[in-house]
Amino acid sequence: MEILSVKNLNFTYPEAKEKSLSDVSFCVNSGDIVLLCGENGSGKTTLLKMLKKELSPFGKRTGEILFRGESIESAKSSDIGFVFQDVDSQIVCDKVWHELAFTLENTGTETMQMRRRVAEAAGYFGITQWIYKNTSELSGGQKQLLNLASVTVGVPKMILLDEPLSQLDPIACVDFINTVKRLNEDLGVTFIISEHRTGELVSVCNKIAVMKQGKLISYGNIREKLPEISNEAVFGNMPDCAKIWRDTGKKGECPLNVKVGKNWLSENFSFASSAPIKEFHNEYDNTLQCKNVHFRYSKHGEDIINGLSFSCKKGEVHCILGANGSGKTTLVKLISGVLKPYSGKINIGKGKRAALLVQNVKNMFVCESVEEDLRLYCQNLGLDFSEGEDRTYEALELLGVADLRHRHPFDLSGGELQKCAIAKLLVSKPDILLMDEPTKSLDCVAKDNIKDIIKDLSLNGVSIVAVTHDTEFAAEISDRCSLLFDGEITACDVPQRFFSDNSFYTTGASKISRDYTDFAVTCKQVSALCTEKNNEP
Repeated sequence: MEILSVKNLNFTYPEAKEKSLSDVSFCVNSGDIVLLCGENGSGKTTLLKMLKKELSPFGKRTGEILFRGESIESAKSSDIGFVFQDVDSQIVCDKVWHELAFTLENTGTETMQMRRRVAEAAGYFGITQWIYKNTSELSGGQKQLLNLASVTVGVPKMILLDEPLSQLDPIACVDFINTVKRLNEDLGVTFIISEHRTGELVSVCNKIAVMKQGKLISYGNIREKLPEISNEAVFGNMPDCAKIWRDTGKKGECPLNVKVGKNWLSENFSFASSAPIKEFHNEYDNTLQCKNVHFRYSKHGEDIINGLSFSCKKGEVHCILGANGSGKTTLVKLISGVLKPYSGKINIGKGKRAALLVQNVKNMFVCESVEEDLRLYCQNLGLDFSEGEDRTYEALELLGVADLRHRHPFDLSGGELQKCAIAKLLVSKPDILLMDEPTKSLDCVAKDNIKDIIKDLSLNGVSIVAVTHDTEFAAEISDRCSLLFDGEITACDVPQRFFSDNSFYTTGASKISRDYTDFAVTCKQVSALCTEKNNEP
């Protein structure tokens, strides 16, 4: 049964020259899980918000949106749920139980029914053990699960998810996807999910919608449409097994998960050797050094950072991984000087400049346009007007966002804003670049551009410390990787050994290939080792 129909939808933001959505038409059946993907700025978030009347942006709209056969404007608020990318932006209450009840309070639900629904949701989502906790104490994964649960207590027919995985660690990511799958199978809830991080998500979706420059260029069964996708900004974020399938000649049916990918790999290829390990050799001194650092947020609270020691050499790219709530963001804030340890020492070298890319990049912008914001930053750095203009232009061009310089930062997509934020940091020409989730919200082409920029900065002596959940990015770009657990660095090694030794904090390429070869942790490394089998009798 058709639950959603979009016909000839066009939308233009006020004062915009180009349409954000152009002649978009598609229909969704009840029980579908639709993966909505496309390059940064292609219109994904705009489309999602137009499917939720309370969030529909202001502007000129033509076309038709029908929900269950009637205009979207007549749909009940609780019939369509929406979960945002930013895990904190949706939480409004101080206690978990109150957050679950908030939706029901707004719809005038009777008290006993409200208590029953909250109790039922807490049990279903595994929230009972932290039902009385403060929402501020939750990890990112718990917050996103709470956001989904809070929407679900209203018994929606359809839920829209806008990059729900972008701030989740690999384990929390899988847990969230499994919850989506359960809701779909147990309750028949329809999902439309906009996401760049599609590795584990693809296998639970039955349809895919691909957008480009405001147009829907492909829509249909995911197994049929995925192999046809030629847009690297989209396919580059697909599961590692799918990329290896493409890079080795598209033999057989495209595998969409690790289990199928392992079987496909063993049936079609043999491996004569292991991947050569690229050891870390850096003769420079440490640009950054942490010694026995301790930090807690309150005097009588637990230590978030507990005796941590860590170093990064000049020109080194060092990625830090770990679970949501393990202290990664706290660590880069300590290194940048935003926070101060109560014990231990952090040395970044006399006269060295450190710049921090924060997790919520909206907090980095205060002006009415991107260009104005970067100019103000140059003034605060003490640069004269001419040099400030040169640095601003150079940084915006480098990130490919010069055409966005007159736009208001909050009118940009998540990926566009992320690129503008990185451009702003580069204006300062830092000696140490600290990045909290640098690839968040980026399509594959933009991510490759960031990799190239990081490599160039490294060659010019800039030390880069990146906190990330993106294991593929870390495997490709790092000189060394570290795992943060219980406030300490519990493992540190070159990427090939680091990811080969891990079972969960590792890459899809490593999971697929580790039974057949050693130390291959990227798609390129696996593909390079594949020798095609002769399966003829």
